[in-house]
Amino acid sequence: MDEIPLGLGWSERVEGSARCVTTRAPLWLALVIGAIAFAWDGYFVFVGVKIASGHSTFMGEMSASIGPIYSTLAAIVTSYLALTLLCNRATLRFDVSTFTMSTGPMPPRRSLTVPVTTIEHFEGRVIRRRGAFVCALTPKGALVVGNRCYGGLSQAKAAADRLNTILGSSRAGVGHAASP
Repeated sequence: MDEIPLGLGWSERVEGSARCVTTRAPLWLALVIGAIAFAWDGYFVFVGVKIASGHSTFMGEMSASIGPIYSTLAAIVTSYLALTLLCNRATLRFDVSTFTMSTGPMPPRRSLTVPVTTIEHFEGRVIRRRGAFVCALTPKGALVVGNRCYGGLSQAKAAADRLNTILGSSRAGVGHAASP
């Protein structure tokens, strides 16, 4: 098997006549954002209790302003981001005739099915300040496949090389056994 850089959360398996690749965000990133979310949510609960009990002097002016709305939104967004990083997986399924990509279980869920013959190749790309991703190049353009590669462009390129190997074996109708 081609070497996939650490941190990609990469696993391969065979399901019948199809080869499946599953990726996930690095666990360390989910835990760091989870810790930030836990601290932010704890602060949010502390401030909410102080305001509700009427014992707040330092929050008197802020309770009438828009500050609590921003704090609530930040707590919700941070918690949701931590949960999606921890729970979501991207599954790439190569069959002899189709390539299917699905993400989940938490929204935003995506699903994509294209014929294997329309995929020219996979390549690692940096997409407009959002990070490095693996893209499937088709005659209609590039399709982002899977999760962001938090290890950077070199990790995305290594993953794309591995997917190109699997794509070649899918087109040939061979290689649907686990890699050594």
